Amino acid sequence: MAGYRLAQFRGWQHEERMAFCKLIDDAIARGELKPFREIGCNRCGQKQGLGTYHSPWYGSLKYAEPLCWRCHLVTHLERRDPQACELYWKEIKNGKQYPPVFRSDVSIMQREHGICRRWIVRP
Repeated sequence: MAGYRLAQFRGWQHEERMAFCKLIDDAIARGELKPFREIGCNRCGQKQGLGTYHSPWYGSLKYAEPLCWRCHLVTHLERRDPQACELYWKEIKNGKQYPPVFRSDVSIMQREHGICRRWIVRP
């Protein structure tokens, strides 16, 4: 997915989101947060594959939540495709755990979950 990046999202610019990633990395280095692979996804429990911290407020660690790649993308796509996302969350609530994702490939969301990917733009 090199060359792709999320445009403005809910009022947050790319640079602001990247600053949040650095904030997370620094907090992990200081021992304030545990790495994703140690604690796993807060929603589905997945500990393998890609994972990150998500927050609705990129300026603070207060709401930082560890999420696997799939749960993180579904969180960002809820407003775009609420019905498909609702189905995904229902499956997770019922104990479904999807295979880990080891390479960021947003087409997985369309192919495996029927969730659109219109929010990805080329720089």
